[in-house]
Amino acid sequence: MLRTPVSGNVARKAGVSATAIGMFAALVGCSGGGGSSSGGGAGAEGPSSTPPPDGGTNPPPPPLPTANGDTGGGMWWGVLDRGGEDVNDAMCLLVESGEITCYLMGPAEEQLAFENTVAALRGNVQISDTTQATGSGRVYATPGHVLTDGVSTVADFTVTKGSLEEYNSLIELTFSSLGEESTFYGYYDHYYKTEGEAFLWLPHGVYTDFNIYGDPATLTIDNDGTLFLQTASGCSGNGRLMNINPSHKPGQGGINAYTVEVTVTNCPGLDGDYEGWATLTDFAWVNGTDDLAIAVFSETSVIAGQAVK
Repeated sequence: MLRTPVSGNVARKAGVSATAIGMFAALVGCSGGGGSSSGGGAGAEGPSSTPPPDGGTNPPPPPLPTANGDTGGGMWWGVLDRGGEDVNDAMCLLVESGEITCYLMGPAEEQLAFENTVAALRGNVQISDTTQATGSGRVYATPGHVLTDGVSTVADFTVTKGSLEEYNSLIELTFSSLGEESTFYGYYDHYYKTEGEAFLWLPHGVYTDFNIYGDPATLTIDNDGTLFLQTASGCSGNGRLMNINPSHKPGQGGINAYTVEVTVTNCPGLDGDYEGWATLTDFAWVNGTDDLAIAVFSETSVIAGQAVK
């Protein structure tokens, strides 16, 4: 069965649908689900096939938001493809420094659902001339799941190839892990960056709709970036969330990407120091809520999901 993310931006290569495929997802359990589902971001469709005017041979680039061709920096919505079998929808955040975080989500009939995150990865990716990509990192299964070898919960990966296509609005990255290769196809979301007179919507506030693997939680982010979380069972976390540009000033444009550091306590199996990334996938002024995707990693665990304000 093919399953298209709510954004409708599924790449189709060589006549074959880029279905949601799991390189990392052998599902052997189902972690508890709470919180709120999110639709995909506002990804850009591919360029039109309309012939160029006046018999020209090179149509101009379409007026679409696109990534930096030198870095591939962006919020990318799409699927992970392996062998034509449907397992995971995905969203990847690739920042200008080359650091990447991806959320791999289980079956979602109508929309991408961060509370169904079955695995997450973090690492580094380098784009060269838009036609080559290299990189490496680690992939983590969330509690209740294992990776494709049926045993591991953490494994290394390498990026063996990749490219930017369709005027840098489509990214392809091929990952190798545990002896298997899978390719992520994702479309660029203009929510990643604001320029000119546009301002960057900030993530500060109280998120009352959040959970840590089925444990309802509240996440608070102060104006100075101080972060505090508390779950119904007593887990707590203290840390900090900062924009990728430390000198960013409210009211100006910028990049919708944030570093996160948090120490988790009183949370059996998850206690420890974590670091990772967060990004707003929706905004109150657009659809009524601020939705913050967050993924933080320790040496052995990942906490990944979405908080809704």
